[in-house]
This record gives sequence, C-alpha cells and structure tokens, in this order.
Amino acid sequence: MLCPNCSHPNSQAARFCEACGTALRRQCRQCGHALSAEAKFCSECGCAVNVAPSPAAPSSPPVAASVALPRDIVVPAGASADRRQAAVLFADISGYTALCAHSDPEQVREMLGRFFDAMDRVVESYGGRVLDRAGDAVMAVFGAPIAHGNDAQRALRAAFAMHVAAAGVVDCSGAPLRLHIGVARGEVVAAVISGGGKDKYSVTGETVNLAARLDA
Repeated sequence: MLCPNCSHPNSQAARFCEACGTALRRQCRQCGHALSAEAKFCSECGCAVNVAPSPAAPSSPPVAASVALPRDIVVPAGASADRRQAAVLFADISGYTALCAHSDPEQVREMLGRFFDAMDRVVESYGGRVLDRAGDAVMAVFGAPIAHGNDAQRALRAAFAMHVAAAGVVDCSGAPLRLHIGVARGEVVAAVISGGGKDKYSVTGETVNLAARLDA
C-alpha cells in the first residue's frame, strides 16, 4: 500500500504510513479500488484481498487466481491485451524508512536517482522492462512485451546482478545499499492501460501479487 503523501510502500494491514504518519486508505492491489476494513474480495474487480502472505507453503502448487482486467484497459491500434507467461520482479532498499528518518530529503532524492539508474541498467541488460517505480521500489517484468524463452532465468540472474549493483551505490551515510527482492513466474495479462491522459504498459494477475509479497 503506497502512502498518498510520500509514496512510501506500507503493508496492506497498515492504517498509518510508517514513514510520515499519514492515514492510509485500504486499496485493492490489482485495481486500486478503495476497500472496507472487512473486505475479503474487491467489489470492483473481484480480486482476493491478501493482507499477509500465507503462513506455510502447501504440499502441492497453488492454483493461480483468475485475472480480471481493469475497466480502463484500452487497446490502441496494432496492440491487444494478452495472457502470457512472464516473470515479475519487485525490489526495494533495505532499511529505507530508517534512512529517510535520519537523512536530508534532497540527499535521499539524489540517492534514489543513482539507485534507479543502476537498477534500470541491470534489468535492461537481461532483457527485462521496468514498469513502475514507487518510493524506493522497482517493478520489472521479463517476458512481456518480448518473450525470450528463458525469462525466469533472466529474472533471477538480474536479481543477483541487482544486489551487486546496489552494493556499488552508497546511501546518505556512505554505506552500500542492500536490497529486498521478490521474483515470481506465472500467467499475467499484459496490456496498455490508459489513465491521466497517458498510456502505460502494465501486467496484472496473481503472479504480480505474489512477487510483491515475496519482496515484502
């Protein structure tokens, strides 16, 4: 759950931002619709509301949830929304909240610029695509819009390379950055989503939610 004031990522169960104290509105991870405190499923897209990761791995592989397309997905000329196998990666900086609390905002902004530049280079070098940045978090996909046949391997190799690249970026106190990274592979729906007057390529589905939970 992203804070509307400072864009810091918080847990789905959080009521106030742990970075700035702003009251948080519970939202659906898939479509962003506002949720009531008791909701188990989103009333807008039907996506299950996962407040916390499952406590234990089942003995058999979980069945992927059905994917609901947001209402504002548009199909521009020559493009279409399609289901495909892809690997989704989320990465963020370990200890970012404490770092912000003891650092000048301008120093943090400059550090994030160097961090995002380094992560973008790594993702692109392994054939992935950075889809979003929020606070200190990076979301990337491997296998959409271009599939390589070994996208899960590419995502994992990129994750290891991101750890190495982050160690070469210093934080506001001069210490090397460390990361949390989650990677999940499975079916996603890839499409161009229209909002705010801009078209944005995005992927949706339970695979995205799982990668975010693994990162957390």
